Amino acid sequence: MITYGGVVKLTDFGIAKAVIMNTPDEAEVIMGKLPYMSPEQAKFVGTTRQSDVFSLGLVMYELLTNTVVYNVNDIDDLV
Repeated sequence: MITYGGVVKLTDFGIAKAVIMNTPDEAEVIMGKLPYMSPEQAKFVGTTRQSDVFSLGLVMYELLTNTVVYNVNDIDDLV
């Protein structure tokens, strides 16, 4: 984000954790944005610090190249 004064502010990495509910009446919930998810997060197999590093790498790549690595809108396309 760039403020009106021209100062760059880092507001969100887009890194989030998949939360799997344990009760049968609650569905799986994905928190975060698909283009920034690690493969294990998208497959609901858990996340680690490496998942965060992977997602941070995607954000850094986009910052440097102005290109989204995984431009997807559906989790099946990402997996």
